[in-house]
Formats: sequence, C-alpha cells, structure tokens
Amino acid sequence: MTDPLFVTGLRRARRNWGWFLVLGVILIGLGVAALWETFLPLVTIISVLFFGWVLVISGGVQILSSPFARESSGGAAIFLQLMAGILSLVVGLLMIAQPDAGAIALTLLFAAFFLFSGAFRFMAALGLRYPNWGWGMLGGLITVALGVLICVHWPESGLWFIGVAIAVDLIVHGFVWVLFALALRHVETVDFSGVSSGVRVD
Repeated sequence: MTDPLFVTGLRRARRNWGWFLVLGVILIGLGVAALWETFLPLVTIISVLFFGWVLVISGGVQILSSPFARESSGGAAIFLQLMAGILSLVVGLLMIAQPDAGAIALTLLFAAFFLFSGAFRFMAALGLRYPNWGWGMLGGLITVALGVLICVHWPESGLWFIGVAIAVDLIVHGFVWVLFALALRHVETVDFSGVSSGVRVD
C-alpha cells in the first residue's frame, strides 16, 4: 500500500517540476561555461581558495576547542587535537596564499588516488571474477589511465583538472535534475508496491 506521505510529497514535487527543470538547465549551463578554456583556471583557483578557507576555519575550531579535550581524554588528546588544528590552519593559509601551488599539489594527490584505486579495482575484478567483472576491469583501467594522463601533464594539469572535474560534476547533476523534472511531469500513477494504487497525483 502506498504511503500517503510519499504520495503527498510526490504531488507537491510534481507541481514544482518546472523549477527542477530550471535548476537542471542552470547547472548544465554553469558546467558548460566552466569548461571554457578561459574559465577553467578561474574555477580551479576559486575551488582551491574555498577548500583553503574550509581548512582554516576547521583548524581554528579544533585549536579553540582543544582545551575541552583534556576533560574527556587527558593531555594526549589535547596535544593531538591542537597539532591537527595547527596543521589544518597552516595548510589552509598556504593554499589561500598560493592557490596555484595548492591546485598543483591537490592534482598530484588526485593522480595518486586514481592510480592506486584503479589498480586495486582492476586486480579485484580479475581475482574475484564477480558478475560482469569485465566491466570492473575496464573501469579500473580507465581510472588508471586518467591518473597517468594527469601525471604526464603535471604540473600543467593542476591548472585545469580541478576545474574540469567541477564542470563535469555540474553537468551531470544538471542532467539528473532535468531527467527528474521530466519524470515528474509525466507521472500519472503512484505504484510503490508493484500493484497500481490508483492514486493520481496530477
């Protein structure tokens, strides 16, 4: 039996399907604009600056709250939290002061992650032979290839990789919202349990 709350939420969402469509189109437009060569470095720098400020704020919070750790875990905990806060604060300040260098460093970390995670996925698929394991091997190879591509073009890749990743993410999320809006537009009957409930939401 269909949950009345689910039906009510779906009805309200369908009334606003146009706004979801507009949101999707805007996200796709922003993603396409971010892919322009002129804007890629700017998107990368803005992202690094944002991440730097996040580290600065989180580091400051850890430093300020470190005295309270003594009450629950003793001197060792306050020392570790204080060191972690100082590290976050220093790294964040360095990224804000030198966003280009921060982007290059982050890109190298991404490259290492892609290389190791892709190799692990490839070996896991080859060893476990789970259903459709060939696709897992292919996905691992693609991830490794992406890591190699970043390394080959490093440090120049540091100026465009983060921007491209954000642009692609915006485009993908935009398409998801567009498809969601179009699906809402054409919903006629809620069928939550496999049997039509006959509840109309238009």
